[in-house]
Amino acid sequence: MRKMTTLENAKISAALSAINEQCGRDLDDLADRIGEEIVAPFCRKHNLSFLAGMGTYTLSDSEGNTLYDADEVINIYGEGNRPLYEDFCKVEEVLELETIDRSRNPIGIIVPEYREE
Repeated sequence: MRKMTTLENAKISAALSAINEQCGRDLDDLADRIGEEIVAPFCRKHNLSFLAGMGTYTLSDSEGNTLYDADEVINIYGEGNRPLYEDFCKVEEVLELETIDRSRNPIGIIVPEYREE
């Protein structure tokens, strides 16, 4: 096998960089759509806020109480929360889908925040 030249390495590196950048843009676009089409309607229905970043995402109620943190479930299973829980299970299925980039993180960590008004 012949040794690759510096020019060949540079071309491959540039191609990989372009692919990674496009993948990042596509993931951001998908995360925006998930936020608009899935997370925001869910939050409006249940009067919740959704925050994401630093490798996690959370849901909180109008009083600022954390109901869900991607690292641990807090109060979402509480008495009288069955409809919320059932709806959230559907949303969580999407939020937990792994991204296809090298990080393999769930898509939920890059979905834009939604603050209950």
